[in-house]
Amino acid sequence: MLKPVPWAKFRKTKGAVKMHTVLDLRGSIPIYIDITNANVHDVNILDTIPIEAGSYYIMDKGNTDFNRLYSNIHK
Repeated sequence: MLKPVPWAKFRKTKGAVKMHTVLDLRGSIPIYIDITNANVHDVNILDTIPIEAGSYYIMDKGNTDFNRLYSNIHK
């Protein structure tokens, strides 16, 4: 287990975290970071990331809930 983050249990002898990040390429630092347990599915983060009109969001296939994406974009 990772001592600094005991909540990040992955297996009995291993720990893991995910860092979900939104970058604004006009600057040099992330505008959003969410550190979660590795067991949190990527698609669940779609409800927490800030959506900005006119922006592009690049993500892997773990985020292919198109209904959720559509709802978040058209709030």
